[in-house]
Amino acid sequence: MINILKAKSASNQVSETEYLEAQLENLRFDMAQQGQMNNMTLTSESLQDLLTVSSNMGAGIAVNANTAPKASALLAGVRLIATAIASLPVEIFEKKGDLREHAVNHALARMLDVEPNPLVTSFTFWEACLWRLILRGNFYALILRRMADPVSLVLLKSEQVIPFKKDGRILYQVQFDEGNQVVFDQDDMIHVPGLGWDGIKGKSIIEYGAETIGITLAADDHSGRFFSEGAIPSGVISYDKKVNKEQAEIILESFEKRHQKRQRPAIITDGGSYEQTTISARDAQLLESRRFQVEDIARLLGVPPHMIGHTEKTTSWGSGIEQMGIAFVTYTLRPYLKKIEKELARKLFRDDRHVAKFNVAGLLRGDTKARNESYQIALGGNQQPGWMTINEVRRLEGLPPVDGGNQLYKPLTGEPNNAQTEE
Repeated sequence: MINILKAKSASNQVSETEYLEAQLENLRFDMAQQGQMNNMTLTSESLQDLLTVSSNMGAGIAVNANTAPKASALLAGVRLIATAIASLPVEIFEKKGDLREHAVNHALARMLDVEPNPLVTSFTFWEACLWRLILRGNFYALILRRMADPVSLVLLKSEQVIPFKKDGRILYQVQFDEGNQVVFDQDDMIHVPGLGWDGIKGKSIIEYGAETIGITLAADDHSGRFFSEGAIPSGVISYDKKVNKEQAEIILESFEKRHQKRQRPAIITDGGSYEQTTISARDAQLLESRRFQVEDIARLLGVPPHMIGHTEKTTSWGSGIEQMGIAFVTYTLRPYLKKIEKELARKLFRDDRHVAKFNVAGLLRGDTKARNESYQIALGGNQQPGWMTINEVRRLEGLPPVDGGNQLYKPLTGEPNNAQTEE
């Protein structure tokens, strides 16, 4: 861990700017002591990341983090995951034996759930983190400390960070907007990689699904040009006799003048006939393929198709909206949540007693009738032992606690029930 200046640390008056400068100065001192210089050579891969250019060419179209969101299905899926996670409360718990208590007054509670740093809210912070994680393959957040305690998290652009291994640790070379480069130790960097972690960093879904995304972008581009250029005429005016160019122009001008208002019947003189054109089988197949691409991208992201606007077919995610919502939390959001929670636990807390958790209870709640039935069983309905207290249920519903609401229900037996007697 990089230490801060002890003189100002003792007075507890270290600003974030001073701390960052102290980190840089201590890092330079350490490197000078070890005879090391920051002369990292950019590899083709790291240079590619810095320039945000992707070599993936799906269907002949460049597919990268900047172009991929132009596919509406992909944008909808990424937005769904990012905003769903960003909307969840982040709570800190303390382990006490087999129990786990909600540490409401923990020093990091506000930083994780309200304001990670003075420039941004927690919702925007976590939304941007998931955006980078999915589309870039990694998200990085610099930990600023005061007297070794975390005080804020600064989200970094993925293309600004180059992770590398040295002496059994992962270091992070950061290219700041001002142009200076700083190397940070792994203890001062929140790093959540995507799938395909190679020991240093992960990969994005774009690297795995370039062809699928590229085909979608190509189909969107073709469809846009197809309709904007008017590839299909609205109809055909035909005559039994031959019509020269001058006559054709007169007929067309007369037709447009007569029928410029919508829904007016067509009147063709001198034996002419009008036939409305329809889309060809080939063009209809293009539209069908675009619908299939929505399913393909939903499969790539692991989201239910109906949640990104594809509702034409039934889904195997469950038999109802409630079951599909629970499946979305379990199979799509939970892997992302566990990755983040594990990284926060090992980088922010000094002990193993505290953990940070995203509260998904709000997403897992069913309708009012289902919740009430579930709470009735949890409180001890049908003379069964309760495994939730009244105040625990009230907290899930956003209600204040009540006096005497912290006792678990025990069914009446022949033996005295001291807890109920006290109540």
